[in-house]
Amino acid sequence: MKLKTLLLILILGVFPSFAFSYSCPMKIGDVNQAISELDITKHGAIIEAAKMLRTKGEEAHKNGDHQLSEDILAAALRLLDV
Repeated sequence: MKLKTLLLILILGVFPSFAFSYSCPMKIGDVNQAISELDITKHGAIIEAAKMLRTKGEEAHKNGDHQLSEDILAAALRLLDV
């Protein structure tokens, strides 16, 4: 009985962390969406900077550095929040 309880606690503790950690692709989509909603004539420089950050975040994700990727993509989203 103790083994089943321990296993259940372990499963419930680990799986949610996998579901919410390293959401790089979702953040890339959020950046793309935010870019598409801005007027390029008013915010061209911001859009270009955000695209550069998105590219760097995507590269970090592909290289397996998910925390760096999430940090870079979060910076892009903050930049796009004009």
